[in-house]
Amino acid sequence: MQAMAAARGPQWQVRAAVELEPERWPAFFEEIACVGAGVLATLEVLRARPNAPAGQPPQELHGIGYRPGDDVLELSVAPPGRTAALRYFIAAPRRIRLRESAEGAVLLVEDASGTATLIRLSNLPRPAAGRATG
Repeated sequence: MQAMAAARGPQWQVRAAVELEPERWPAFFEEIACVGAGVLATLEVLRARPNAPAGQPPQELHGIGYRPGDDVLELSVAPPGRTAALRYFIAAPRRIRLRESAEGAVLLVEDASGTATLIRLSNLPRPAAGRATG
């Protein structure tokens, strides 16, 4: 974790997933939401079925945040150039793991029912993990 907080720059890569502490979720997602235009996101609910269809093509991220009072992670995306956004809700997230590289970040969110959702973010201007752990 110390290496993540200290590392900066385009060569920085995290090879192992890092679990984010629940008390950090609101601030972590607020930082991503404040990045502005250009961040792309895909969302995929992972299924036990082999050969399940792949996730949707990347969409523009319009918002992302965790509301502790409601215990909900919300993600809103839209096709590039569109303003009407589709909102996704993940109720009762219990575990969020983060993996970052130069290309962006991958979040694996596990909810109370055991469902896992994969969120891929690209075009982030700098590593999100450093903001979340710093």
